[in-house]
Amino acid sequence: MVEAKKREVVERILAAADISINGNNPWDLEVKHQDFYGKVLRDGSIGLGESYMEGWWDCGCLPELFRRLIPSEPEKELRKNLK
Repeated sequence: MVEAKKREVVERILAAADISINGNNPWDLEVKHQDFYGKVLRDGSIGLGESYMEGWWDCGCLPELFRRLIPSEPEKELRKNLK
């Protein structure tokens, strides 16, 4: 999957939870490393956590990010997009 497509899939999954990449809201993700997209698509929530620990992304308000993300069931959407 090319890098632009990876980003598009991740953006679509996050948009379902009203989360943007490099947006203005405190719960939006600030992506600092382009390998973030492939890691999240390949490894799901584990990849999200590991890429955060690596410093590949940040967020102004992690509790709000997860309050929005968890109910949107991103892992289900991820599996659909990979098919």
